[in-house]
Amino acid sequence: MKLTRVATLVAAALAVSACSSSPKDQASGDFDYAKAQQPGKLEIPSQLDRPSGQSNYQIPVEREFEGPIGQQVNVSSPRLIRTVASGSRMLEDEQQSTVYFDVVDGMDNDVVNFVWQATNNVLQRHKLQWEKNNEDTWITKPVNTVSEFEIEDQDASFWSFSDETDYKIENSFRYKIQQNPADHRRTTALTIELTDAEQLKNGSPQAIPELTRNNIEVDLLNKIISEVNRLQQQAVAGQRNQQIPLELAVNKSNEPAFIMELDFDNAWPLTGLALEKIGLRVDDLNRDTGVYYVEYSEPESGFLFIGGDDYEPLDIEEGDYEVRLVEFGDDTSVTVMLDGEPVSEQWLQAIQGAFENALQEQNKR
Repeated sequence: MKLTRVATLVAAALAVSACSSSPKDQASGDFDYAKAQQPGKLEIPSQLDRPSGQSNYQIPVEREFEGPIGQQVNVSSPRLIRTVASGSRMLEDEQQSTVYFDVVDGMDNDVVNFVWQATNNVLQRHKLQWEKNNEDTWITKPVNTVSEFEIEDQDASFWSFSDETDYKIENSFRYKIQQNPADHRRTTALTIELTDAEQLKNGSPQAIPELTRNNIEVDLLNKIISEVNRLQQQAVAGQRNQQIPLELAVNKSNEPAFIMELDFDNAWPLTGLALEKIGLRVDDLNRDTGVYYVEYSEPESGFLFIGGDDYEPLDIEEGDYEVRLVEFGDDTSVTVMLDGEPVSEQWLQAIQGAFENALQEQNKR
């Protein structure tokens, strides 16, 4: 049996016990391959011709391999960055523990301070103290973790302790948390890096393994990403309880249109739902061009309260329409077309009340 005690991110230790034949990060199984010797050259009988060979896949045997082999290989899997927050992403060739955030709905057009708020929440939650190094960099107070193990004799060689079966690993480090916002400040990169990192293995100092460093960095980064997601969803939910201003005006082409005080990304799905709600059935759509293809027909009452349409009649002509959404500054213009021409202001007035009520209803869902 192997006993394990692992400390939390701060100094308080938690007791955990587990039964296992070897540590999680130790390879197990048959390691005879690690002792395999290169076979000798193929002996060709004198009466036969030696076939021509290629060296494309020849393994260099003279070179000394630097690194762990067989049972000494650390098989811990690297932690992956989880970009669960809206507007979060990572670059394919990124070498650091870095995530990128774009400003999205709910951030009040200030992604930098929004990310700092989420970071502060996470640090406070885990009782990690920090100080501001400069405008874009925070550094935590030293963080100490302790792991103690009792290892079965056959596993001791993995940890380079010869015959020792009790050992302790102590890590000490600071988190360096840095933002690198773009000049327009609508995008920022958040990087977590360990600094002043030290490890003692049974009292002997050594470098913290690269995989361990990466996992510690990514663990905190993922917590911050999750907090950004929580705060953003919370902010969006709050906005849903607010009215969406809708004004009857003109679009950029001076045509009668609704002006909705929402950006296109948020106006697009709400408009489709609201159109369906008031009886303008969506037959097709094209988000790239911002067009809903809709059909309006008078509602049917059904028979004996069975079936029928659940929308009120609109004082407009039955037929096929195109509803076009276009960015209008920070807002969105909604223009309705019939046979290639914009409908009149009177047509829009006929649906304005029902359309506005449907927008507010869908926004609260």
